[in-house]
Amino acid sequence: MRGGQSFGSLLGITRPTSDYVDNGNGTVTHTPTNLTWKRCAQGQTWTGSTCSGTAGTYTFEQANALTGTTMFAGQSDWRVPTEDELVSLVDYTIASPGPMINNSVFPATTSSNFWSGSPSANSSSLAWDVYFRNGNAGYNYRSLSSAVRLVRGGQFFGSFVLAVSKNGTGTGTVIGSAAGIDCGSTCSAALASGTSVTLTATPATGSTFTGWSGACSGTGTCTVSMGAAQNVTATFAQSVAAPVCILSADPVSITAGASSTLTATCNPTASSYTWTGGTCAGTTGATCTVTPAATTTYTVAGTNTGGTGAAASATVRLTSSSTPTDMVAYYCFDDPSNLGKDCSTNGNNGAVSGGVSAVSGVNGGGALFGGFNKPGVIRVPNSTSLQFGTTSTLSYFVKIDDPAGMDGYGNYALRGNFAIVAKSHDRTGLVWNAGVDSSGDLQAGFGGFSGVTATAGTDVLVGWAAGAIGRWVHVVHMWIALV
Repeated sequence: MRGGQSFGSLLGITRPTSDYVDNGNGTVTHTPTNLTWKRCAQGQTWTGSTCSGTAGTYTFEQANALTGTTMFAGQSDWRVPTEDELVSLVDYTIASPGPMINNSVFPATTSSNFWSGSPSANSSSLAWDVYFRNGNAGYNYRSLSSAVRLVRGGQFFGSFVLAVSKNGTGTGTVIGSAAGIDCGSTCSAALASGTSVTLTATPATGSTFTGWSGACSGTGTCTVSMGAAQNVTATFAQSVAAPVCILSADPVSITAGASSTLTATCNPTASSYTWTGGTCAGTTGATCTVTPAATTTYTVAGTNTGGTGAAASATVRLTSSSTPTDMVAYYCFDDPSNLGKDCSTNGNNGAVSGGVSAVSGVNGGGALFGGFNKPGVIRVPNSTSLQFGTTSTLSYFVKIDDPAGMDGYGNYALRGNFAIVAKSHDRTGLVWNAGVDSSGDLQAGFGGFSGVTATAGTDVLVGWAAGAIGRWVHVVHMWIALV
């Protein structure tokens, strides 16, 4: 339906100046139709005697967005005319190329297409316009740009355009209770005057509906009464997941009186933080600097619009005032972003390669090695301090979750001893291992790769622990060189 009043019985083929009343403010009232028109096309400026500037061009959706949002001559109820209303301006006594309009009343009008507010009933991609070069009314694609002349008042018995638009970072659909609105793809429709339309916004997966603007407000359904052209905007926001945080301490180990800075790194970004532990309790930022009197574990949870994520933890260890002269390396695994860090401060820092991830250990952090299916190592430097001398001690906690894994040669082993520390990157040196036997008991010992004989030294402590799978076991190896 094209909408509006039919003016065929009121109008002839000419539009004489005497049919218009000049309101003295850049508007005229057309007495046969009782419609009040802006003398200038949208984008032009009324100077008091003519229209200056260039007429703007708009898509159909942009043109309808002018309805109810344009203030001129003290009035805010300007709208895009219906097709019949726009045709009432065509002066058929003027020959093509026109413009076929009373140029004294509407100066500086171009011989171009002007949008009406009437959508096509045949296609959601088309709408009616009038071509003032030849006076023809016809369909045009809504995505094309045309000029606009606004109107107000009059005796209206037809339809008004309801235009729905979507905004925001998210996606969703808007469905109308009256036929024609399925936005989706069809976001405007001409509806009979007096029609009541209920709009429902449904966010897509990963989005939320945040509210209406224009003719509606709030976040519920939107009910619009079509007593005039209406514009409604539905805003959708992309959903935000609760933050997943990692907490790191720098340094991990300190002496009495020294400080460490804890930093929470969260993805997605947190807007606030909840801390527990020591002096960090009550902190709201992403960092907390502490000077603990004893080894202390701290936790932090990040919060954003998606909620509060799981708490992350880190332990700051208090060590003696000086590093024991006989300790050359201590890998505490307390910093998930730097699992190879030497916490003894001797600088024998290693680097993660392959499938190694941070877990909770016995006294703080731990390192999880993926085994044969996800092999990984922490490679430490071949520094002078890490060379085995007359006597050397290696101590660690180990938990074997699965008897199957990878042996010291990188081969699959259904059950047996798996390399824990190998004193060679090319597997030609010594190896300390731990594993499980057929009864599920842990065995720890010493071995050598090719080129190294057992007579080079002896591992005096060979450990054994019953029922070791799935629990932490403390293993100590002592190397004594043979003389």
